[in-house]
Order: sequence, then structure tokens, then C-alpha cells
Amino acid sequence: ATTDGQRAADEWGSIGAWAWGASRIVDYLESDIAVDSQRIAILGFSRLGKTALWAAAQDARFAAVIDCCSGLGGQSLFRRNYGETIAHITAPGAYAYWFAPEFAQHADDPASLPFDAHFLLAMSAPRPVLLINGHQDTWADPYGAYLAARAASPAWTLTGGEGFAQDAPFPDLDTHIGDDLRYFIHDGGHGSAPADLAAILGFLTEKLDR
Repeated sequence: ATTDGQRAADEWGSIGAWAWGASRIVDYLESDIAVDSQRIAILGFSRLGKTALWAAAQDARFAAVIDCCSGLGGQSLFRRNYGETIAHITAPGAYAYWFAPEFAQHADDPASLPFDAHFLLAMSAPRPVLLINGHQDTWADPYGAYLAARAASPAWTLTGGEGFAQDAPFPDLDTHIGDDLRYFIHDGGHGSAPADLAAILGFLTEKLDR
């Protein structure tokens, strides 16, 4: 922090702190002989979906990631400027404390960002990553998440995993596309749906029960 108690422009927000905390939990789990520390997955919903992606990007000990409905700052594109935008999320009284203060500098011009959500997704390649969205959750922009995942898919190919083809169609409800990088969409909005549980358990069993 600066001398006046304000955060520095590039200083962590709460998402960074929560992700750091998740890694400290892994520190403990590695010491517990009852836990297979090679098969630790991290799951988060909404703001904690953002956290799960950032934690896994920084800590390769997370063997798999499940991100549910994380929207802007998670799996959905910033520069698409659709649904919740940088201006919305950094407005006074909103959620600017989740991010570094300098993030708000891009509120009026999302295209000025030098990166986008697919960069964040690609940082977990080639590990298994499951992205879940609700088709009515327009605020979190499920189509923008699909576009980000499609753009990130080559990172899995490059590192020995498997994402999905650039011409893969947007999936039908309660179905998925992809493999190690997988996109699943349920019927409903910003919340969990019954179909999510089977999708998550099937994904983790397929990818970690080896």
C-alpha cells in the first residue's frame, strides 16, 4: 500500500488474496497422508470462479479447475463489452476491491486492455479445466465465455492436452464441448443446476481417477 493507506495501482485485490489462501490450503493438504495431493481440484462459483481460475494459473498443484458462472474477470471476455462490463464491476460501491486499482483505468475503453480472458484460461493448460455457465445468465455472458475458451483451446493442443476445435458449435443445453478444456452449459441463469453435478463428477472421474 502507499503511504496514505491506499492500495498501489498494481496491488492485489481480494481475488488475489483468496487465491493465495487457496494455495495455503494446498500446503496443508500436501502434509496430510490421507489426501492424494496429486489430485487436488479447485471449484468456485461466480466471484470464487474467478478466484479458482487465478489460483490455478499461479499454482500448478491444482490438478483440475471447475469454474461456474464466473463472468467478467473470470472466463468471459472483457473486450466483448457485453453484460457486466469493466465499468459496471469497478463502479463506486461495486466490486473494484476484487482487482488491482489500475484495472478501473480500462472501464471506458475495454479494448485498451493488453490481454483478455483467454490468456487467463490458457495459464492452466494442459490441466483439466471445466467451465460451466447458465444459458440465461446474460450478465455473465456465457457466449463470451465460449469465445474465450475457443480462443484458449490452442494452448491445450500446444502443451499436450485437448481443448475443442475452432469451429466447434455452441453446445446445446445440458451438454458440453471439449475435452481437457471443456465448456458445459445448463438450463437456467446465474446459479447451479441439477445437471452441473453430473457434469462435474463425470469430468473429475474421467480426468483425475487414473
